[in-house]
Amino acid sequence: MGMKSKEKIIRAAIEIFSIKGKHGATMDEIAARAGLNKAMVYYYFGNKENLFRQALLHIFTQIFKKVMGTLSKKSPGGASPAAELEQIIRRHFRIIASHPIWSRLIFYSLLNEEEDLKWAIEALQKTSPQFSPLPLLDLIEKGISQNKFRQVDPRQTVVSLAGANLIYFLGRPVAKILLGLKDEEEEAFMKKREESVVDLIFHGLLKEKGPFSPKIKP
Repeated sequence: MGMKSKEKIIRAAIEIFSIKGKHGATMDEIAARAGLNKAMVYYYFGNKENLFRQALLHIFTQIFKKVMGTLSKKSPGGASPAAELEQIIRRHFRIIASHPIWSRLIFYSLLNEEEDLKWAIEALQKTSPQFSPLPLLDLIEKGISQNKFRQVDPRQTVVSLAGANLIYFLGRPVAKILLGLKDEEEEAFMKKREESVVDLIFHGLLKEKGPFSPKIKP
């Protein structure tokens, strides 16, 4: 019961914080959204500051598990760097697409709550030492050493692929207006967006253009 209540509170907090921000949200609103009494919210999280940080930690933990976890799932024959990188790009895109309020809260925190964002990342590093860009950087370096990838800067490549995946979700309302995108067209647009990101990254990364790996299932 306790874990379920905490999960309900975290989900409600993410939703409310993503709409009203840390300072605009109230514990009463979060408790009501979770379907619990306010005393229980304070019991589990102590105060709004800690709840906000735990909400961010939850987001980063889930993204890390679902995205970077693919690096440890090797195929029997050993996946190529391109195939592994494609999986990471697609899974990152899909988890962000399926949780748009996550990117909204992260963006809000980047602009307004830098210390809380820093705390969440450092907390995840302490509980999950493997939370690091190093495996991804090593994967790109591996592709370069195998003469499959161009001589790119791995750090710049990581920033580029993260930015390409996030940009639409961060500016979604404006993008829909500028692109003349109707609500009923968005699902099809999102599918093309995923393919576009993969295509863009690999056309800038691969030495030899062409098929690089099979599509993975959602």
